[in-house]
Amino acid sequence: MPATLRGWLEGAGARDRVVPHRPRLRLAALLVVLASLTRPVHAQRPTPLLAPDVVAVAASGGIARDAVARDSVADYDALHRYVVAQHETPLDAVRRAVLSHPVVLLGDVHPALEPKQLLLALLADSLVATRLDAVAFEVPASAQRWIAAYLQSSPEDPSLLFRESGTLRTVWGGSDEWLAIFHRLWELQRDPRRDRALEVVAMDLPGWPDRATSARAAVSMYADRDSAMASNLLDAIAACDGCAARGGARVLAFVGGYHVLRGLEADLSIGPNNGRVIWLATRLERRGVHPFTVLTDGLPRAVALGGATVHGATRLYDVLAQGGWPAAPYAVETSGAFDAVARAIREPDDPTDIAFTLRPRRYRLRDAVDLFIYWGPTTQLGANAAPRALGR
Repeated sequence: MPATLRGWLEGAGARDRVVPHRPRLRLAALLVVLASLTRPVHAQRPTPLLAPDVVAVAASGGIARDAVARDSVADYDALHRYVVAQHETPLDAVRRAVLSHPVVLLGDVHPALEPKQLLLALLADSLVATRLDAVAFEVPASAQRWIAAYLQSSPEDPSLLFRESGTLRTVWGGSDEWLAIFHRLWELQRDPRRDRALEVVAMDLPGWPDRATSARAAVSMYADRDSAMASNLLDAIAACDGCAARGGARVLAFVGGYHVLRGLEADLSIGPNNGRVIWLATRLERRGVHPFTVLTDGLPRAVALGGATVHGATRLYDVLAQGGWPAAPYAVETSGAFDAVARAIREPDDPTDIAFTLRPRRYRLRDAVDLFIYWGPTTQLGANAAPRALGR
């Protein structure tokens, strides 16, 4: 974390700042606790790290231990040859995408450090930093005014980022990492190489997940999230001053993995409560915006989510983690070779708790995403230091 921000967090005047408490335990965390208490330990099954927040936090008992689906040894051999020949560093691959596509949806692994480091590296790149018109986040839109106030603050006042629950993604820990990202955006607003303001967009549904105080509310709100994100992102693109003259807005959105799936929807249920989710990338496509989509998967070494055993969120992760494949991390553009791994993304499938089914059932990963980043074992985000440093 930048020294200026750490100094603010730990300085003598820090305790005088107005900073809310860490978000209280709500439905998602309660579901973790209930799942842990009501299921024997041997029955707990892996938590998906790419899954939406309510699923990733709540589904400690909801993922099937199914084996990797494969068509033939020949198919795996073709995938292996392709990955060996085409893999590259995540930074090189995503940098090229940002420089050559108007809208890029970069998938996050919420508990992992490495995707945030990738985003910071992108924002530190001179060509990327001067090309972008907007950076968008899976943060409640109600935080927009506080983000704007922070970016305009002089001297820099990080306390503004704590005024709205969810701005720094504290449900996953790691305020240091998110503070570093916002600090970099604050710097870019003052970068003399830029000839225009950089918009920072809070896309997510206001009140998520704090207002999801029941299973019914959680399903309803989750189903509305991607609609809100698409609307807020499209509004930002439409409002971009001078972008039309430059050939259109250039946007980088940093979101959880499922939201980047193009052409896919999902049936979500928690007990008897059902909803249909249309992912952000799918909604953008239907509105005539064609994003370049990046799906990422990594395995934090330790994730404190109800004590569940954690595996990769994709079956592709399980293949790439085997011996004889290139060492992580790397990125590779999807192609027909990826068809060897059917139903590449795991889904919660416990009808008594959380069920989550992608539609259509028969999909090809290469149609849903353009680039896959394999992080391998990753580093878990640090515990949220701000409330502790502030004596809260």
